[in-house]
Amino acid sequence: MANAEVIPNGDEGVSKKRLVQNVYISADGKEAASPMPNVVKIAKRFLDPDTLEVSREEELALGEIDQKVLLQAAAFGLHQVAQNAYGAAKDNDEKAESCAARWEQISNGEWRSDRQVGPRTSDLILAYARVFEQQKGKAPSEGWIEKQKAKIAEGVFGENGKHLLSDPSVKAALDAIKAERALEKSKKSAAKAGTAAPALDLDDDED
Repeated sequence: MANAEVIPNGDEGVSKKRLVQNVYISADGKEAASPMPNVVKIAKRFLDPDTLEVSREEELALGEIDQKVLLQAAAFGLHQVAQNAYGAAKDNDEKAESCAARWEQISNGEWRSDRQVGPRTSDLILAYARVFEQQKGKAPSEGWIEKQKAKIAEGVFGENGKHLLSDPSVKAALDAIKAERALEKSKKSAAKAGTAAPALDLDDDED
């Protein structure tokens, strides 16, 4: 199950046992390792470390939670999924991009696992639209853009639009969009630094 707690199983290099399973249960009783659209209950299953049999289970029905508390839990969870998304990021720019991509996906009604972040849907659509305009000589219509958004959400272009990203033209356009955003941020930072009061009392350059 997803996000299960583990302990070492024997010597180094041997696979690990899962001691706690996170389970999501739908309205029709189906179980999954990640939340489904019709999830109504969550469960924790605690396994015996020797037999790996369930020794205890705790369940929580979402419908029994006060709506205000449920919103608080959702807010906490949204921070957590963003943190999971940028866990392997190397710098703040990469972290911010991963965070923005995950939150945009959720805002668009898409749910993906921590390993399915990918680029922002809006960036991918913009990159695809730029290639369309380059090849067709005209900007795509709003209807075309909405159709491509639906295809990405439905996985028509593969996980995270990987089929689009495999096209060198789309990949180059996406890289250009990211570079433009980074340049814009750099300009804003420079402008802010130029208007801010000096943070340091700099000494004169004297011998």
